[in-house]
Amino acid sequence: MEYDPIQEHTEFSDDWQRFFFQRYSNGSLEIIDEMCPQTVTQLLGHYQSILQSYHVLPVIVIQAMAQFFYYLSCELFNRILSHKRYLCRSKALQIRLNLSTVEEWVRNHKLPSSLNHAFEPLIQLLQLLQCLSQLTDVATFTSTVYTFDKLNPLQIYRCVQRYRYEVAEPKLPYHIESLAAQIANTNDSSPRGRRSTSDSRRTSVSSLNSLITPKSKRASISEFSKEDEHDEEEGEQKNSKYLLPFSVFNTTALLQDWEEEKQKRLINQDDYSEAVYQEIKLKKLEEYDLLDRIVPSIPDEWLYNIDRKLQRY
Repeated sequence: MEYDPIQEHTEFSDDWQRFFFQRYSNGSLEIIDEMCPQTVTQLLGHYQSILQSYHVLPVIVIQAMAQFFYYLSCELFNRILSHKRYLCRSKALQIRLNLSTVEEWVRNHKLPSSLNHAFEPLIQLLQLLQCLSQLTDVATFTSTVYTFDKLNPLQIYRCVQRYRYEVAEPKLPYHIESLAAQIANTNDSSPRGRRSTSDSRRTSVSSLNSLITPKSKRASISEFSKEDEHDEEEGEQKNSKYLLPFSVFNTTALLQDWEEEKQKRLINQDDYSEAVYQEIKLKKLEEYDLLDRIVPSIPDEWLYNIDRKLQRY
């Protein structure tokens, strides 16, 4: 999660250890060097090739990938909130850059782009940490926090309360901290607020059901999702052990999305090949025109007229 470090050294205002000399052991450095985002993508590619070699259905492969991404997103989310060392601007930027490696792997392997939707809560948490120290105004704070619909007030208050400021970074005013605490307490005390936060979590694979199924089947799908839906915790932590719903409707949505993306790529490739063919054809025509201008030749019409005149005589 923190393999690719930021080049410049970052000092924090609450870190007194920066005044002392620290000696690191080689063992810890070797362990850190072995863990990187490329290791995760290599494991994903290895597992995908194994499933494909055993001719596992694409439906099961995609569902397994979606479950893994959901687990990874929840574990990273909980790790950031529970450890103060990650609640800072530099670590958030570093983790976001490493997370983009996994997103790029999904695009390069022609997998459905909806698999990256599992990282939306994590991405919003990292975005909040990157801009939190700049939200010194009440209007700016409320308008910015309102855009993070995947975060509940308790998680936002945790970031405000335990944020780790850098040395030259401005601190949040007291009224911003009290506002975040008030919103968290109000949401925690009202059951309607807790219900609204849990309703906004449907960013899993089943979010595309309404796009591909007729209205007659949407009622049964909604009833099925309500019965199978997990009551997500209203606190700060996310449940990484929650199993995403596996049904015909969910997998059909993923496969249709995947096929549409493949079709778009084929269309783009056809357009590109057609453009390349036209360009080569124009170059050949230009070469032929150039040869006609250089090599002397007699027009056929002129030769035909001469033949007619000679026949008269």
